[in-house]
Order: sequence, then C-alpha cells, then structure tokens
Amino acid sequence: MYCRTIPFVGLKPVTCYQLGFLFIFSFVS
Repeated sequence: MYCRTIPFVGLKPVTCYQLGFLFIFSFVS
C-alpha cells in the first residue's frame, strides 16, 4: 500500500496507516 507521506487535499501529509484507514473508510461510507 501507500507507505509514503502523501499530501492530502488541504490536509497535512498522512502516513501509511492513516491513509489506509481513510481509504477503507471511503469505501465503507
């Protein structure tokens, strides 16, 4: 998965764990 710090939209760079959580949460919601 994305284990690098990727700049989010208007948000601070997220980590691999945070990005993975948001990625799954987007699919669930």
